[in-house]
Amino acid sequence: THRLHSDDAGALHQAVDAALASHADTFLAEYRLWRDDGTMRWLQCDARIFRDANGVALRMTGILRDITARKLREDADAAETRRQQFLAALDEQFRVPVDTLDVLQASANALIGYLDARAVGFVAIDAATARIVSLRTLVGDTAGQRLLPLKLRAFGVAAQRKLLTAGAAATLPRGRPRRSIGDAAVLLAPILRGRVVVGGLWIEAPSERDWTASDLAVAEMVASRTAAAIEHARAELA
Repeated sequence: THRLHSDDAGALHQAVDAALASHADTFLAEYRLWRDDGTMRWLQCDARIFRDANGVALRMTGILRDITARKLREDADAAETRRQQFLAALDEQFRVPVDTLDVLQASANALIGYLDARAVGFVAIDAATARIVSLRTLVGDTAGQRLLPLKLRAFGVAAQRKLLTAGAAATLPRGRPRRSIGDAAVLLAPILRGRVVVGGLWIEAPSERDWTASDLAVAEMVASRTAAAIEHARAELA
């Protein structure tokens, strides 16, 4: 049997009851349905309500259309619009020359909201030795500020390899390394000077999470803009 999505069930039942209780002769609704194979589909119900001479609803018949493809396109378009607006707002903040810490802080403040993160910070890399030399939490709750530096240090070798891989954002391995310090998902986005990785932004989710390709892409874009803003600020303030 197919099951209504829990977020839509109440609203759909209320809409049906309201339509039948009114004088309407048509009904149109969109809702999600879970299939037996675990996949979710969007359906559109387009129906006609038949009534007796007193206006009492007798029956409702119509058709169901699978509108999943359209909904996915709409969601993708909305996500892209949100991303472009987010990046444009960040670029606007970087137009006024500021120091390095202000640039990093602006990026962290933007990312924690956009990615619904618990904490965002900066990790510095010694380009000569390719080792993590310092960690700093820029924004986040108390738990994130305590646990993230420990988690990154415990994942030291893996973190360095991730940061130094072709300048691409990546996630830290799952699991509890060496000591129990939490299993929250961590994303790393490298900051480059030229082609050399000099640091990175780390983003911690509130709990276990599968970062999407879109999440990684946004982190990379923010890291790239952060690097450019830092160089611009240095040039302006020199």
